[in-house]
Amino acid sequence: MILFGLLTVIGASFILGVKYMFSNQNKNLQKMHFVNQLANSYYALSNMNQEVLDEPGLSNPWNVGVNEDDLYHEEKYTVPDDIAHTINAASYGVNGTDQLDDTLAMIDIIDEVRKYQGEPTHIILPSGDLDFIEGMNYVNRDYGLDFSNLKNVYITGDNTNLYFHGEIKGVLLKNSENVLISGVNIDYGRPPFSVGRIIENDGQTFKVKVNEGYPVDEHTQIKAFLEYDKNAFIPRVKGNDIYGDVSQVNYLGGQTLQIKFNSKYSIAPKDTLVVLRHYIYEYDTFMIENSKNIHFENINIYSAPGMGVRAYSSENLYFNRFNTLLKPNTDRLMTVTADSLHFIDCTGDIIVTNSIYENSGDDALNVHSMYLEINKIERNNNVIFAANPRGYNFSPDIGDTLEINDEHDLTLLQSVTVTDVETVENGFKITVAETLNQSIDLKNVVGNATRTAKLEFKNNLVRNKRCRGILIQTRYALVENNTFANLSDAGILVTADSNNWYESITSSNVTIRNNKFLKNNYGQGGSQGDITIQSFGENYNLAAIGVQKHFTIENNFIANSANAGIAINSVEDIILKNNLIFNVGVLPKTSLYNSGIFISNSKDIKLDKNDVMNNSSNKFKSINIGPSVNIDTIQLTHNLGFSERDLTGEIVNILTEVDKSNNPTISIYDNSLDDWNQIGTDLEIKGITDVDQNQLDFNDSDFKVNHLKMTYDDTGIYFSYDITDDELVWISGQYWNGDGVELFMTTETESQDPTNVVKLTNSSCLQLFMGPALTGGNQVIDVRTSEAIIEHKKDIKMNFYLKPDGSGYIGEGFIPFTVIPDVKNAIDAGDEISFVLNFSDADSTGVRVQYATTTHPVEYNKFVPLRMSKVKFVEEEE
Repeated sequence: MILFGLLTVIGASFILGVKYMFSNQNKNLQKMHFVNQLANSYYALSNMNQEVLDEPGLSNPWNVGVNEDDLYHEEKYTVPDDIAHTINAASYGVNGTDQLDDTLAMIDIIDEVRKYQGEPTHIILPSGDLDFIEGMNYVNRDYGLDFSNLKNVYITGDNTNLYFHGEIKGVLLKNSENVLISGVNIDYGRPPFSVGRIIENDGQTFKVKVNEGYPVDEHTQIKAFLEYDKNAFIPRVKGNDIYGDVSQVNYLGGQTLQIKFNSKYSIAPKDTLVVLRHYIYEYDTFMIENSKNIHFENINIYSAPGMGVRAYSSENLYFNRFNTLLKPNTDRLMTVTADSLHFIDCTGDIIVTNSIYENSGDDALNVHSMYLEINKIERNNNVIFAANPRGYNFSPDIGDTLEINDEHDLTLLQSVTVTDVETVENGFKITVAETLNQSIDLKNVVGNATRTAKLEFKNNLVRNKRCRGILIQTRYALVENNTFANLSDAGILVTADSNNWYESITSSNVTIRNNKFLKNNYGQGGSQGDITIQSFGENYNLAAIGVQKHFTIENNFIANSANAGIAINSVEDIILKNNLIFNVGVLPKTSLYNSGIFISNSKDIKLDKNDVMNNSSNKFKSINIGPSVNIDTIQLTHNLGFSERDLTGEIVNILTEVDKSNNPTISIYDNSLDDWNQIGTDLEIKGITDVDQNQLDFNDSDFKVNHLKMTYDDTGIYFSYDITDDELVWISGQYWNGDGVELFMTTETESQDPTNVVKLTNSSCLQLFMGPALTGGNQVIDVRTSEAIIEHKKDIKMNFYLKPDGSGYIGEGFIPFTVIPDVKNAIDAGDEISFVLNFSDADSTGVRVQYATTTHPVEYNKFVPLRMSKVKFVEEEE
């Protein structure tokens, strides 16, 4: 057995008679003793102690985490007493000791059961090993077992092992109702992954010595590569986690593979453990489709070349002691190669209790539906044509309530009721009862508010695995008394998107309470917080305020995490109460996440009796506020570790008066700035911020601004710059990662919303990038540019010129007032505008610094109007 040394299971050894930390005169000592007790065990100290404390911190510290006894012993779903037929599978030739295929015998049993036409039937499987070989199931060759069209069937094993051999899925449950499967363990004859050690690498080519028991040869394919800590046997902190990108695999003999990737990654220490996934999503253990009232009890899945469970369009699914576990007495580091549980378009209850999800290749659970994208509208007939961009087309039913959302920020545009549905070539033709609002347009996305499952995820242990714990994309969810430990990403992510996955729907009425989060979020990706609520529209645009509603996050313990404890985005109406957050932000992606709680783009927030204990960093903030937060709607009561002073960051008003140049003789494309010698107003660099959002002092040894000017005349605005840069770094097609120049502008000056939100109601928002062709060249960036400007962007003139000696670059630009008429109106009225020029300086080591005409932190302040530097255009006195 692998021993996970990072967490010592202590159980309920704590003396329950000791009062909580705040009732003792030695409060700090008592608090740290309690914190250590909580942090060093997966389990609750005593679920039986229901004493409620009236102090900041945990209101019931004894009931946080998993009830150990229930996890291993509680039985929920059993065979009923009113059985009409009992079938002993052994009498049909199913044999657990003969090492022969059992497929044909099981086909005979299922055929017999279907004859009973739903009369309650109990199938008893023998103990031992049952084998199901690819190609033997003539009824459905894609599966080892086909349990379709069953009703009132109870299949029980006696610690029975089901082995699937070859490239086949495990069990199909389709068009079935009221089925129980219990008492079985599931494995694949050859695990769908290999475990080995890195014996040599340069970050792009890796030699891996694969362990015995995972035979490899010249035909071995590799689809994913994941590094594990060789001592703790958990995903390695910031270790390589590579999907695809394999250019070549060579078998060197002696169980050794040489793997070459297209891109270069981090160099791994010698003898780093690695899991090589040969499959990811191909062959699921259980597929549930168009079924209802399906129960699982006491199931262990040891491996699968895909999901543990994939369920489509089903109702009422129940899982108790349904585990994805490392197989005992093996050296395995993975279980299923994808999600443990994955539900799409399901309704009714999804209840998961007393289960262990460890070492899976992806999330422990994801429950969601799919957005359809509108591709045609017949307004006169109240008809929309819509399809899922990824091909996951699940039809709505007549009577369903659909929500039509703006694809840019998921704002709800209209709720409608389906009166007719027709499947067409490009998705569905949907007729609705209501007259479609004029705001409804092509590319808007459609979510089905009727087909959302009520989720209960209770008393589960999720540990030692890649990616997140659970994803919530549904409504009315309860996540209670779980432990999430050693995950490479967040413990809980509440999300939805119209950008990449098109998974829906935005969530509401979610309660997260009595959970533990221990040492999570150290992977290459990582979320903002251990509990993260974050949704995206088109182009990764953060969703609007209030698309996620009505949350309660209460009595949770969060400790030793890489990023923030709790991160809240796009939320309206959320209560954070009696949470204890200890030593988080240990290895944050940015300084914003070096915080106990991070909030952006949200309102109506109540923080009551939370306790945030600082980490050792002097840059740690108990609470960090990002863009678009309505400070007036945040209530702070009786919290420890932060106060109202933490809600407001300093705003420095920088105003530059730019002189008008009458009849300037500026040539944009002459690769010279000589024509600026006698004209223009100098602009100053005010803020310098590195990639980790740290404030830096100016050091011109490697980067220097030689010239930075701006002027205007009756036709438009001119700007120019001359930069010395000792190392020019250009990232192909990724202007935001390398060197380059950005310009941000808007007439809005007071909004705390970023310009990608402001642009929806303000036609003056503009973002430019200037760089060489490799990065995409001079361009108008659509994400933060108003539609009215995009229509005329070809009229904007930009020239970016690399110095012949490689020492830097110069550039000029001209923005005609015909493209930005609102800016011209502001100038004529004597008003200020928000304006920022930003210069990015990257180097080959990955360090990136931004130098801007606005203040630190540049990445935040450069496109939030209230925080942007201001420009007032004036005419020179005669």
